[in-house]
Order: sequence, then C-alpha cells, then structure tokens
Amino acid sequence: MRRGLNFRTKLIVSMMVSTLGVAALLIVFTGQRFTARETKKFSERFARQVDYLRSTRKERADLILRISRDFANSKIVVSALRDGSAPPPGFPWKDLVERVRQGPQRSYPGLEGGLGDFNAMRTLLSGPATLVGIMDTEGGFRNLSPGAPPQRSSRRPSESNSEIRELFAKMGNETAQQIGYIAIEDGDGRPYAKEVAFTPVKDPKTGRILGAFIMGLPAITSAEALLEKFGDTEEGETVAQSAILLDGDLYPAGPPPPYLKALASSTTKLINAKRAKTGNLPLEGQFTTRLAGEPCSVHFSVLNPDSALPKAYQISTFHLGKLEEELDTMHQSALAVSLVAILVSFLVALVLGRNLSGPVRSLAKASRSIGEGNFAARVPVHSRDEIGELADSFNRMAEDLALKEHYRELLMKVSDEAVAQAMISGGLDLELGGEVKDATILFCDIRGFTALTEEMSPCEVIAILNEHMTAMTVVTRENHGVVDKFIGDAIMGVFGCLKSYGNDAAHATRCALGMIAERERLNQTSRLPLSIGIGLATGQVVAGCMGSADRLNYTVLGSRVNLAARLASQAGNMEILIDDATLERLDDSFSAEPLGPLALRGFSSAQAAFRLLHPGQIREETAVAACVSSA
Repeated sequence: MRRGLNFRTKLIVSMMVSTLGVAALLIVFTGQRFTARETKKFSERFARQVDYLRSTRKERADLILRISRDFANSKIVVSALRDGSAPPPGFPWKDLVERVRQGPQRSYPGLEGGLGDFNAMRTLLSGPATLVGIMDTEGGFRNLSPGAPPQRSSRRPSESNSEIRELFAKMGNETAQQIGYIAIEDGDGRPYAKEVAFTPVKDPKTGRILGAFIMGLPAITSAEALLEKFGDTEEGETVAQSAILLDGDLYPAGPPPPYLKALASSTTKLINAKRAKTGNLPLEGQFTTRLAGEPCSVHFSVLNPDSALPKAYQISTFHLGKLEEELDTMHQSALAVSLVAILVSFLVALVLGRNLSGPVRSLAKASRSIGEGNFAARVPVHSRDEIGELADSFNRMAEDLALKEHYRELLMKVSDEAVAQAMISGGLDLELGGEVKDATILFCDIRGFTALTEEMSPCEVIAILNEHMTAMTVVTRENHGVVDKFIGDAIMGVFGCLKSYGNDAAHATRCALGMIAERERLNQTSRLPLSIGIGLATGQVVAGCMGSADRLNYTVLGSRVNLAARLASQAGNMEILIDDATLERLDDSFSAEPLGPLALRGFSSAQAAFRLLHPGQIREETAVAACVSSA
C-alpha cells in the first residue's frame, strides 16, 4: 500500500499553500484597490480635461454665434442680401477684433501664463483662417474674407462654396442658428475640419428670410492644441490628444498619428453599432483600445447635438501606458513579497513540523493500536502545552474505552447479543415498562435431566449444560431468534420482538427443527446423550425491560409465554409441540399432526396442540403409508 505524505511534509505544504493563498488574496485586494484608485484619479483628470474642452468649445461657439447674430442683424448684411449692394471695403474685419475683445479670457487650470484660449482666439479671428461670407436663399455665396492666401486653403472658392451650399441646403428654412462642419485642405494639402456657424438673415420690415451670414473657424480649437502640446506637464502624463470625427475621417489637432485611420474606424464602428442598437445617434461614449501598441482610453461626444446639419464628434484620447506600468510594478512587488512570505513560512513550518511530528506520530501509532483492540496503548506526555494536553486527553480516552469495552463484553455475556447491541446503540428503551408485540415463543427443555445427572458432580453438570446451551444458542441466532434466558436446563427463545424478519413463526419452527438435529448430532459424541422437548406458541406478548429501578432485564411476558413453556413440558423425547396460532402461520413445507385438546396447568380450558413432524418422521410416515397402500 502506498503511503501518503507524512505530517511534517503536509504541515509545510499546508503553510506554504496558505501563505500563497493569503498572498494571492493580498495581490488581488491591493491590485483592485490600487487599480480603483488609479482609475479614479485618471477618470477625474480625464473628465476634467474633457469638460474643459467641451466648455471652451461651447464658449467659443457662443461667442461666434453672438458675433454672427450682430453681423446678421446689421444694415450692411441685410442690404447686401436684400438689395444686392456691396459691403464697404474692409467689412467686417474693422470691428471684428473689437467685438472679440469683449469675450471671456480663461485658461486651462495649471497652464496659466499667457496661454489662454481666447487670447489666441483673438489672433485667429483677426487672421485669414477665419471664413466670413453671406449666402442668399438661391445658394449664391459671397466671400467676405480678405483674399485667399495659401496658408488658408488650396481649394478654389467654388469648391469650398459648394460644400457651404450643401450645408445651407441641408439646413433648409431653419430660422435658428446652426453649427456645421466641413473638411478643407490647407496650403500644404493637409486636410482639416472647419466649424461653420450659419445665422439666418431676416428682413427687419417683412420678417422674410433673405439668406444667411456664415462665419467659420478651424474645428480644432486653440484650447485643444494647447492641451495636447502642454498636457504632459500634469503629473508627467501624456493626455488628451484631440481630433474631429467627420464623415468617418479624423482631423487631429496636431500632426496626424500613425493610428489615425485605425482610431477613426473603431470609433465609427462603435457609434454605428450604438445607433443600430438604440435607433438614435449616441451623444457621447467612452471605450478602451490599443493604439500603436499602447493602451488608450477614447472619449467621443457630439459637437452639434441640436443642429439640423450633419453631426461631428469631438474625439479625445488618454494614454494608459503609465497606469499599466504602475500596475505591473505593483504586481511584481506583491509577487516578491509573496515569495519571501513563502520562504519564511517554509522555515517556520520546518521548525514546527520537527516539534509536532514526533508527538503526532506517537498519537497515530497509539490510535492504530486501539483500533486493533489494544486498549492498553498509551502515549508519553512530555510537555504542558496543547500537545501535552492532547496526549493526556488521549490517555484518558484510552482508559475510558478500555473500561467501556470491558462493560460491553460483560453485557454480551449476561444478555443476548442482539439485546446488548440494541442497548448500546440506543435502539432499546431502557426505562421500566414494555410494549405489546406479536411474537413466537420457544421453550427447549432437556428430558429427565435431573435423574440423569443426580450422580454427577456439579462441575460435570455445568460442563454438560454449557455444551448444550452453547449449541442451542447458536441455532437460535442463526434463525433470527433472541435467547431471552436460561432457566435451569431449559432455554427460552423469542422471535419477532426486537426485530421482525417476516414470518417469525416459520423462523421459530426452523429453529426448533435445527435444535433437534443439532442435539442428535451432539449425542453421537457427547459423554451423556440427551433428549429434548420443544414447545412453540404464537401471539401477543408484552416485551420490554422489566425488574427493579437499578437492575433491568429484557424479557417477554404473557399467556403465550406460559403456553410455550407448558407445551415444552408435555413434549416427548425429541418432540416439538406447537399451538394452533403457530400452525396457521406455517406454509405447506411444514407438517404437523393434531394431538387433541390438552389440559395444561395454568389454563382453565384445554388447549389445541399439534406435534410437528421433522423430516425423518415425514419420510417414515410416507413409507408406512406406501406399504399399506400396496398391501
């Protein structure tokens, strides 16, 4: 048989596994806490930057729309669209700078010092990057921007105007101001997006829409460009790379990154998927992806959600590389701590195992001895600690087990084995009293035993009785009977009280036949051949523990018990007498002959009795009947 691991090895392994489990839980717990803390810090920083971009864009759009309304309501623009008169030279640039001076000046937190978005916007609105024009209701566009220098656009005015006409046509007869976006190339052929404000121009007298005042700026604000350029000053992070998503293409704030097309494709797919799922265009969203091998968080939001013109999205990315590096560093540190903890636990377990394995082996050896029935096994007590207390408790337990085993052996000797087992297991109520049971009672008595043994010594008589009673007890137990008591040279058996095995009368009858056969076998070798008589009676009896309060005996009482005893006294040598109740419960495999009513002592009326024929008698009667028939 293959032996398992010894105690010391198991202790070392268990401590290492426990330490490794604790370390793993520590790694998971601290990893989750660290990840949650860093993610929260990242989310707050990212949200602050996205809110900053959104608020600065809204402020710029509000300023452009306010300026556009002022120009749309001016007499010059109204006359130009209603009467076709030409605006004066220099319109609207003379007062444009003056108007933007009234706009707010706000910088990104942490980037103060002349980097305010609207300081830069003043220069932008005063320069050629600003698109200004008017368009009539027929789509005729008149460009009011000063010239067309190369740094502004390489497209011909007709090409740029056609895109503006398309936007104006999509707006239709909307009377509210609208924000739209178009794609234009600069002088170097690099595409960029332009944010265009459409402001309806109405005739102040009739209220009829004459056309629109158009004012456009690069879609990438100076705040986005500044944040991308200087955002890495915030805790050393590379933050918020901004771009405009327009018709599936991205227009970045700075030089196009190598992952521009991949980012545009993944963002467009996500937006289309959400739109297909909900039926509405998503206003904003966020997802995590890898760009150029580096993890990034991407946020997108609609720039013109309330506009009737096609929607464009603000795309902001945040690099997660540093966050992953910090998490990897934390995991490596936790792993190193775990390895040290495992090494320490190994050394501690080695020392503890050396001190514990000896006493534990002694306990195991003594336990095996007790399991094999040696209740004298003891373990030495070498200390007063828990191990010493365990050894002392084990020795006391061994003493108690030895005493209980002694009591059990005595109980087995003074009562039937089935009764003793029922008492030990608790299946037998040891309180005084009894219960009514349907059972078969057997009495087996030796014929003329007193006369046979009157010349023998008591020791010889006891030896003969012990041999006889031992054999009869074995036959009783083999047939599911319980030996109730020994009464002189008689033995009393009970069938069906403690436990019924079906037809208890049949078991009792087979037991009686077995007793006759066993006694005949013993007579062939015994110094004193004996003859027995057996009586059987079936019916209700009272079974239970009876006697005094401090000394009990399991037995049965009732008229059926008395009847079985009287039938046994009336039985001849090697005869079995049964009552009518027993005969009724036997099948055709048993044969009996009536004896007629018997007057028995203790019974006021005669009792029907039958003599059971054992197999030898049945064969003998069959042979006699055959001879008579042939004669």
